[in-house]
Amino acid sequence: MSALRQELRPREIQVLNSAAYSRQKFGIENYLCTPGQTKAAERMIARGFLTEVERLGFGGWGLVVKLTDENIAAIKAERLTAVKARIGK
Repeated sequence: MSALRQELRPREIQVLNSAAYSRQKFGIENYLCTPGQTKAAERMIARGFLTEVERLGFGGWGLVVKLTDENIAAIKAERLTAVKARIGK
């Protein structure tokens, strides 16, 4: 299991995976979070792992996010930091 995965909550991992799948498989950068994913997506935005696109404001289905190249770089940097901390460097 990767070091970053241990630092993230399960719902945060789900949001990241869904946004990455949307981008890779379909070429669609925007991802509409389900009501249960909104808080996790907000935490990921605060950490720099996702970018907020729009808040729609209808019953929990109101947060649209996207995974950009900058977000991917932030995820890689966090993962590297977590690995270095684990091995003591």
